[in-house]
Amino acid sequence: MKDKKNSKALFDELEKNYPETIAQMEDEFTSHEFIEKLSQANQEMYVQLLAGYEKKETAFSSSA
Repeated sequence: MKDKKNSKALFDELEKNYPETIAQMEDEFTSHEFIEKLSQANQEMYVQLLAGYEKKETAFSSSA
């Protein structure tokens, strides 16, 4: 349960960076480009979320 709460908190924190990341993008961009820029700007948080994937069947589950 602790991992689930931690993942949710991390994902919520990462999500707060969406507007700033979008503001840095060109007028048109792909989801891959967005994820790449978001993950580069928030590497530690992104890696922690990916590491949590080892313990789950799906990454970034919306039911976190």
